[in-house]
Amino acid sequence: MSSIDLGPLGRITFSRNAPSSGEPETANPAQTEAAPDTGNADRPVAPPIDDPGTQDDRASNDHAQLDENGGSKRRFAVARSVSTRRVRLATATLIIVTAVAGASVLAVSNHDRVQIHDSAESVKAAVNHQVSAMLSYDHATVDKQLVDAATGLTPDFRPEYQKLIEQAVIPGAREKQVNTQVTVAGTSVVSLDANQAELLLLLNQVTSTSAEPNPSTAGSRVIVSAVKSGDRWLVDGLRPV
Repeated sequence: MSSIDLGPLGRITFSRNAPSSGEPETANPAQTEAAPDTGNADRPVAPPIDDPGTQDDRASNDHAQLDENGGSKRRFAVARSVSTRRVRLATATLIIVTAVAGASVLAVSNHDRVQIHDSAESVKAAVNHQVSAMLSYDHATVDKQLVDAATGLTPDFRPEYQKLIEQAVIPGAREKQVNTQVTVAGTSVVSLDANQAELLLLLNQVTSTSAEPNPSTAGSRVIVSAVKSGDRWLVDGLRPV
């Protein structure tokens, strides 16, 4: 409703027609504006609530991260365990191979030592017997004794020995009735291999003659070379030292 002042004529008052139903009524901004709510100003604000789906996704990501880290650690642990087993296996194999090799070398060394010892004993016995036979004789049987002794010599040394006994030893023994007996007091192996040996012999010689019936004793040293022929050791040379 509104009014217009006409002065002396008075005041005319009239009212505005209501809007038709087809036109929307415009609201007064002053009336429609919401008044601020000051009653809740001091009310605490609640923290935002995460969506359950977001929480599930976050938990899934966290579990995935943990699984990935745990898987990496397990893979590293497995790899380190495999590597450690390989190192231990390699070390054990090396120790076994070394032990077997060492045992083989030791066995071969012991076997060679036994063979050398046996060969040394064999050659010493043969040479001692042969040298004693070569240098011992009785004037009555000298020719037979020394000829028999020559069978224990090598084909290279035998002619030299036979020449000596035939030209000097046998005639002198018969003429002066020389009797001599030679024994080996000691033997030392100078060198030895499978087929050859060299020995040092210490000899004791007891001799009597028609002019000197009382036996006399003398000592001497000789170097004897020996060669193996089949299963026998033959004397290949003899020289005084």
